[in-house]
Amino acid sequence: MHDVVEFLRRHPPFDDLADGTLEELAGSVEVEFFPGGTTILRQGDAAVKHVRVIRRGTVELVDDGRVLDVLGEGELFGHPTMLSGTPAGFEVRAGEDTICYRLPGDAVVPLLSRPAGLR
Repeated sequence: MHDVVEFLRRHPPFDDLADGTLEELAGSVEVEFFPGGTTILRQGDAAVKHVRVIRRGTVELVDDGRVLDVLGEGELFGHPTMLSGTPAGFEVRAGEDTICYRLPGDAVVPLLSRPAGLR
């Protein structure tokens, strides 16, 4: 768990959390592995109840087969559909072998609603 805490501490919106809060959040993390090319979310999938933070690797945001953006270490994904309650607007796939930390939405929403989380 120490590795998860130290990783999250280096990335917004987790970088200014108190130690106890960060440790509690890290305790709720599920580690996931996605081989390169794996679809993580399909465009149009129902809203998710969690977000993911990329620990290692890359994730591509794809619209109709075209890569629109590539996310890397420390970046979040899944939060737009989670916050809005709407279906996924893009396909999300692992650009290479990727490890993610999956965090429950109810633990992350308060962080994202802070001014620092909105940035």
